[in-house]
Amino acid sequence: MINSVRQVDSKINELQQQGKKIDNLIITFHGMQKRRIVNKGDDYYRHCYETFCLITNNLKHIKPEQCMMSFQSRFGSEEWITPYTEDVVKKLITDGKKEIAIYSPSFVADCLETTDELGHELVNEAKDWGGNIYPIECLNTKEDWCKDFAKYTFTQAEGSAQDKEDIEYKLDIWSKKTGFSIDNYDYYRIFSLLKFSVIMIRVAKKLVFNNIMPLESDFYKNNYISNFLKSEFKTKVNL
Repeated sequence: MINSVRQVDSKINELQQQGKKIDNLIITFHGMQKRRIVNKGDDYYRHCYETFCLITNNLKHIKPEQCMMSFQSRFGSEEWITPYTEDVVKKLITDGKKEIAIYSPSFVADCLETTDELGHELVNEAKDWGGNIYPIECLNTKEDWCKDFAKYTFTQAEGSAQDKEDIEYKLDIWSKKTGFSIDNYDYYRIFSLLKFSVIMIRVAKKLVFNNIMPLESDFYKNNYISNFLKSEFKTKVNL
């Protein structure tokens, strides 16, 4: 979470240094059908709200009361969780708050929903309504985030039982400090998200050991995970 806080703070500070007075910050999440929250009890909305609070309560360059949460990327005819991002933007501009920064922590890498939906479509709509949108880039290849995620993934893939227990202990401490709960369902979601990364790391290691895709190949360039792979390969690893 600290990486998102730094990313948002850095961008808002940059905009302020350019003479732009940011009226509001919108934290926008990928939407979900409302029936899944109301009828099926999915915890997604709670996770989004906790993430919103953790980011906005730790920012230095904008006050929490200037921050708003919204949801994007809906499709189909049924109702999705609200408020919708474009409705929030239009209301703010109508109310005279025309300089708006926007960040989507749902995505760790810029994609169609950020580059096009926010960075193109929403930017143009805001201009039509008389305001300006300033998209904040996703974490992408930020070195600190890549190192943190790579270290966490390696612990799950190759770490000892004690290493994994230490992570759970740190999460418990974090939960008590922030007041946000992490139940078994949350643990399941966290570790499920790591499954693909763990598989890819093991595949990459086999490719390197079998000289199919050596570390010098273009695949690993600008990839911080390769730094961890290189350190792992200093000694032979039992696959």
